[in-house]
Amino acid sequence: LTRVLQGFFCGRGTSCMVVNINPCASIYDETLQALKFSAIATQLVHGPSTKTRVAYILSLLCEPAANRDGSTVIEEEEEDSDVEDGDVTLLNMETLLQVIDVLKREVRRQRVEKEVLEANVREEVVSEVMVVMSDMRKGFNESLEAERAIMEERCEDRIANLQKHLKMFYSQQLQERDEEIMELSTALEQEKRKHESVPSTASPVDSEGPRRSHRLMSQAEPRLHAELDQCRAELDQCRSKLFTKTQELTKLKMQLEVPGSAGAITSAADRK
Repeated sequence: LTRVLQGFFCGRGTSCMVVNINPCASIYDETLQALKFSAIATQLVHGPSTKTRVAYILSLLCEPAANRDGSTVIEEEEEDSDVEDGDVTLLNMETLLQVIDVLKREVRRQRVEKEVLEANVREEVVSEVMVVMSDMRKGFNESLEAERAIMEERCEDRIANLQKHLKMFYSQQLQERDEEIMELSTALEQEKRKHESVPSTASPVDSEGPRRSHRLMSQAEPRLHAELDQCRAELDQCRSKLFTKTQELTKLKMQLEVPGSAGAITSAADRK
């Protein structure tokens, strides 16, 4: 749009701008850009006319002429009226050469000023970018530390819950095994006392019952001993598993204290 209206902005025509503003919030950015462009366009000034340019050239010639002798006259009075009308071609060759030299010096001066201004602007932009980057880095580090603390807290909670449930589970298993062992031991003792309470002197007729009970006792005793041994073996196995799980939980706690291992601890806790 600026390129299309460049001729009008440079004074080669009349320009008029109509800005449409939409109060809708969905096109806020587009409205803001249109307002910025219109604000910049209203500050543009048309280029100076030919008369103004000639007067500017004469003012440039008057500055070096003031430093020289006053006997040299740039133009005659007749030519002054024509030059004031804006006709540059009425100036003589020497005056035009002087104008060219003055304009060259002015161009070099403005170029140097623009380079200095550009360097200052670049320095300011770089400093602002560095400040923004440092703020972004600081914010990122703070968010990373906060996320890390949250992950460590979650991992500690998971490990504590896991340890609690494992202890409850294996404690219940051990309690059930102990109760089963106690029941089997009680049954075995009752069978032994019942067998010992039978009198040795009995009639042949009544001796058949104790013999049968003795035979049943002799048949059941190996089975009870086998079940008791099996329960004891299972109890030892549960105790060894509990000891192993306790060691694993201790290792996980030690790994949690090492920085940068939150992800590994979380995955390990999930697998467990």
